[in-house]
Amino acid sequence: MTQRLNEKLIKKVINLRKMGLSYKKIANKLEISSATSHKYAKRTGISLNGKERIEKNNKKRIENFVKRFAKEKEIQEIKINKKTVRIISHCLFDGSVCTNNIGDYRISYTNSSKKEVNQFVKDFEESFGIQVNDIKKMKGKNIDWYEIYFCSKQAFMELHKYIPNYSTSSKKCELRPWIFELPRQLKIEFLRAFWLDEGCVSADGKIHGKSKSKKVIEQIVKLHESLGIECSIWKDNTSKNFAIYIHKKNENIQKFSKIGFGSGIVTRGKYLGERKQKVFSDIF
Repeated sequence: MTQRLNEKLIKKVINLRKMGLSYKKIANKLEISSATSHKYAKRTGISLNGKERIEKNNKKRIENFVKRFAKEKEIQEIKINKKTVRIISHCLFDGSVCTNNIGDYRISYTNSSKKEVNQFVKDFEESFGIQVNDIKKMKGKNIDWYEIYFCSKQAFMELHKYIPNYSTSSKKCELRPWIFELPRQLKIEFLRAFWLDEGCVSADGKIHGKSKSKKVIEQIVKLHESLGIECSIWKDNTSKNFAIYIHKKNENIQKFSKIGFGSGIVTRGKYLGERKQKVFSDIF
């Protein structure tokens, strides 16, 4: 049942609504009915400060709910093998290990190859013992792509033991010494994930892979050289990215072919939609 309010009280109702208070909170504060607060404030817009207040309260409410009711499942202890090396490499290049604006600990991966996305999900679920939260197919400008993510604080903390910072735009991002001490086959797995995510083969046979981080590219070069593969670094002054180039001598290409591109897909240019590995095989 609504009540008739005087002008002074109506102004209070409107001001409180602008501040982002709900009709129920306005009613309790002014000792009127919720129907009455709705009647006088339903056409009132919420101010920017009010919207920020609502967002802050929602975030706090979610955090409190999680603290009270959510108990994270214990993850399996990670072991360095083909699966976990692939996970770490993918997270560093076409993936991320971060927290979002509502405090979720999120591990995500994106790629145009459904096969590789499914492989990441399988690797992650078997390595950590947790299920994927979501898989989405996204509409791209040139080609569609897939996005998956897991939410787990324990997996987040575990992955940061191996790479302290997964953002290649950060100066703190770098490969850790343990990667250079891996057995040959695990180095190949790590580099194959890099080429799958970041690698390109041009029509004239140039093989290159890019990163925002000069440090990471320098270390990727070092990792290739430990496998006897000759390569060099180049800076793209337009995109400000750094790139590794594989030298095109026959013996060098043969060594690189042991790494390859997995099931990565070309996302632009002449070979759009084709498998990178097929393009590489056709050219060489």
